[in-house]
Amino acid sequence: MTTSYENIDPDGDTLIIVAYSTRTFRSADEPAAVESPGHQDGHSISPSVDGSANCREEPLFDPEALMVVMKIIHAQAQDIPDEITLEMLAAIAEIADDLQCHEALSFCVKVWIARLPQSIPNEMCDDLVRWIFVASVFSLDTKFKQTTRVATMHSTGPMNILGLPMRPDIVDKVEQKRQDILQQLIDHLHYVQKELFSGNYCRLFSCRSMMLGSLNQLMHERNLGSPRPEKPFINMSLSSTFEHVRSFESPSIYLPTQDIFGGSSDLWVLKRDPFSSSSLKKTKRKKNIGYTFDHKDETTPSDDPEQLTAHKCWLQSFLQPTIDRLESTVEGLSLG
Repeated sequence: MTTSYENIDPDGDTLIIVAYSTRTFRSADEPAAVESPGHQDGHSISPSVDGSANCREEPLFDPEALMVVMKIIHAQAQDIPDEITLEMLAAIAEIADDLQCHEALSFCVKVWIARLPQSIPNEMCDDLVRWIFVASVFSLDTKFKQTTRVATMHSTGPMNILGLPMRPDIVDKVEQKRQDILQQLIDHLHYVQKELFSGNYCRLFSCRSMMLGSLNQLMHERNLGSPRPEKPFINMSLSSTFEHVRSFESPSIYLPTQDIFGGSSDLWVLKRDPFSSSSLKKTKRKKNIGYTFDHKDETTPSDDPEQLTAHKCWLQSFLQPTIDRLESTVEGLSLG
């Protein structure tokens, strides 16, 4: 194992030893103690033979991230990188959270974030988790609300925090919100089922039958029917479930007479095709004293209606308002 030595402060009196491939930093104890209230807690400090203090950091921090933090604390602006990756920013946030040196890093953090090439993801992924952690550590309220809303919409279970020291209440609140809204959506789907079955939504039997059959089939295809989904709704996200339910449709119904239950303005007038065999008059053969002749019978009355009126009921009219209302309640968390 090789030892890498970083001389951050030539006049410093503290050695910070990071136990990966061992890497030693010489720094001043006073700036670290002033900027980092947590510096003296949970770290092994012992005197060295040359009179300096040895501060051994357990293998918790990325050495490169720790070096950047130390240089910022020691005001070595010329050695601070202009740009860093999101992964490095999350590693720096780990150190800032542990050493409680948020204020000392805040200016650099804002500059780095402004120069990050990637925006906040709109799906559940590792980068989204890093954004949530960085926003929580550096009190970036707007980004924290934005990222936690995305997590609530797109997570399919408790967040994987990637080993980051994220506050447990963040994970719990996001997961609880996801489960609560999914529960309300499932409850509403089964309520609509019950109302259609009871005849409370429409007095027209064929309409209720069509909508109920469609709803049952679609819920079965999306595993939303029987057995009824229950908490914790593993592998179910709000975004995909909203999308699925918004796609639920039932076939349109057209009535042969005026719709007494409230038809739409969609009116179909039916005209007989003159070239269709069904429009020809029917004839039959009739015997008469040893020879036959064609005898035209009266035209058989047709059962086809002359016009059709579209029935107004629409399955989504019982689903969409609730989906829109539930989606509007998905808000990001506030820092506090």
